[in-house]
Amino acid sequence: MRKLFIAALACAGMLGLSACGEAREIQNSASEEQTTASSAATTVTTTATAVTSTVTSTLPPLSDFTETEDLKLEAKENTVNDEGGVFCLTNQSGGQRTYQTDFRIIDAATGAQVRTYPAAEEEKEKPKKIAAGETVELKVNWYDRCGRLKGGDYYYELLISMDQQSGNRIVCRAPFSLVEAVFTPVVTIDPDSITPEKLRLHIQNSNDCGRSYGLAYRMLIFDENGRESVLFRVTDTEARVKKNYHMDAGGSLDLVCDWTKQYGSLLEGKYAIEIDLLADGSENAKAFRAEFEIV
Repeated sequence: MRKLFIAALACAGMLGLSACGEAREIQNSASEEQTTASSAATTVTTTATAVTSTVTSTLPPLSDFTETEDLKLEAKENTVNDEGGVFCLTNQSGGQRTYQTDFRIIDAATGAQVRTYPAAEEEKEKPKKIAAGETVELKVNWYDRCGRLKGGDYYYELLISMDQQSGNRIVCRAPFSLVEAVFTPVVTIDPDSITPEKLRLHIQNSNDCGRSYGLAYRMLIFDENGRESVLFRVTDTEARVKKNYHMDAGGSLDLVCDWTKQYGSLLEGKYAIEIDLLADGSENAKAFRAEFEIV
């Protein structure tokens, strides 16, 4: 999966370069008039994700459920991140039970369900069986249904059955917390490395899992009103040749981003360099950026 992701991003980068050819010619002409003073630069901010995180809705607290007492649900330690996690369901009753595959994510602070995408569908699988005393692991992915969760306290609510008389959901709930720093890599720029033609990027991976760099980066430019747009995209040939693209959990990468051949020199202004990182075992990459300024 990681190789397919990297190859797709590299191809997209080559297409993006041809599209910005005309803009590059204009920028290169203007850059010839720059003085040597333009090579001085400073970082403005450190890191930010370019992916929109899920927010909870303003719905009232839920009242359409009853918690069962003979099934126990717990989050498996160190597996929960902003896209999903592993939960353990234990049958503490004296006989066989069944449970559903449908679930909801609940904001613990408000008691309301986390907003779901309109197109998201509930699971329609047949009920599953769990023997007396048995514990089963449930690998849960809420990204497709809810998006990525922000840091905070939540409940994973598993549907056990429906009460035919009241219409209530009979459920099990497991509390869990997300601390964004645990699963959020940090992308920074060495301030002494910044010139209009290149810079050095440092990626410090978080401790939750390994991640792969997508072998391409995007340069964004901000106008005087703070609006951003993509200036160009570069395939990172050096990182690809050196196979410098995967980090273990807690590891890091150092990248020299040199866009001279593909673009030329940056004029004075505010910019952000943005990369994609794919977590091991995930199908969805996240975008991370670091902002800087050419003065």
